Amino acid sequence: MKKKFADDIDAALAVNPDLYGFVFFTNVDVTPADEAELKKRGLGLGVSHIEIVGRENMRLYLDSPTGLSTRYQFLNITMSDEEQKVFFQTYGAKLENVILNRFGYIESRLERIEFLQDSTHPIDRIGMVLIFSRPVSAREIADAAIRLNIYVDLRHWSKDYGKDHARMLWVATKTRADPQRPNFVAFDNYLWTTTFDGGDLATIDCAHPEWREDPKLESIDLFSYHVRGRLPFTGLLDLDRRGVTAEITKNLLDKLANIWLVVGDYIVCKIDVSPDTPTTEEEFITVVEKTGMAHINAFRQVASVRLKELWPNEDQPQNWVKLAGDGHWRSPEINFESYRPERLEKYLITD
Repeated sequence: MKKKFADDIDAALAVNPDLYGFVFFTNVDVTPADEAELKKRGLGLGVSHIEIVGRENMRLYLDSPTGLSTRYQFLNITMSDEEQKVFFQTYGAKLENVILNRFGYIESRLERIEFLQDSTHPIDRIGMVLIFSRPVSAREIADAAIRLNIYVDLRHWSKDYGKDHARMLWVATKTRADPQRPNFVAFDNYLWTTTFDGGDLATIDCAHPEWREDPKLESIDLFSYHVRGRLPFTGLLDLDRRGVTAEITKNLLDKLANIWLVVGDYIVCKIDVSPDTPTTEEEFITVVEKTGMAHINAFRQVASVRLKELWPNEDQPQNWVKLAGDGHWRSPEINFESYRPERLEKYLITD
């Protein structure tokens, strides 16, 4: 064993005179004195790290839970029932995680491919899903309003200004109660486009009412249908790198939890609405940097008077709260490279 060690380390140094480490395996027993002698010889030859693996070291490894798989795979030694129990108690959870993560990765890649395929199809519907923080009655949310603004792609705005696909899109809804039926509320849906400076307002879909009767409303979906070819963008990929801002009336701030912007079959972004929202621009920027576009936190700010022109019969702009963005140049942007939108059907409950 000692002669073999000497021959092997000399041969290794002949190939690499600057050898740093040398590991020696042997199938005989190595006493502590033998190991010390061999290491001393190697260190004397200028090798900084010497490791001796003798028969006892290998036996301890192969008999341990760590070595059971090695023994089975390379030595064809089957595991007893007791050894199998020990092995799966030690590595069962890790094996399960590896399998699940692998399947999860494959599923995620397939969903990404499916999204890229669907994103080339023309958009036929657009709208929002409102998730309430608690069950609300129709009367509680009467005389409220929400509007989302999808900005142009600011990367190409200067060269595309004035073109149809460079227009901004407003997705909005207003609620009104029925004086004769206290549990009824109407959601009037609107779609507008406008230029970057807020002029040339054009209507795509206006005052399309949806009456709902529910004393305990938990969520509601509001869509404009048959909009193919009428929007300032054609497919989902045209939304990439566009900014989004949102506004709600203050009477919704303690009742609304989330606003989902839905385009086609996909939730393009989720906007969180919380009473405990940032109150300064600095706090808002910090939140956006941490959470990204997929879940935008609200930013309390009174909407500008200019927005009055974009809402019929709006006479109290000071009652609005601006969410998810502070103007054209600072609104969070949709970025399909950083996240993949989820299908809306994932959240639908079927009978």
